[in-house]
Amino acid sequence: MFSKKFNKVLVLFHRLRLYCKHFLNRSHDMATKIQKSKFLSLRVTPRTHKAFITKAKQFGGTSEVLDELVTAFLEDRLTITPPTNRKESLYHVS
Repeated sequence: MFSKKFNKVLVLFHRLRLYCKHFLNRSHDMATKIQKSKFLSLRVTPRTHKAFITKAKQFGGTSEVLDELVTAFLEDRLTITPPTNRKESLYHVS
């Protein structure tokens, strides 16, 4: 009887250790992330740049926002509502 209880405690301890390692040890998570080596860039006005930097800070920063935008675009989760002055090459994709 003692050994069954002891085994249950060991199993619970092991699960707790794995949980903590997974969610609390950020250095372990960073070592397993995919290395990114390619860049995307575009030119914007200084006013647009400043506004984007300011707003992106609320969501983790510019890299995080741009990464999510690109990923959402590739996964067809991004919906763009055309403005009143449309850019024909962007909004008339066949």
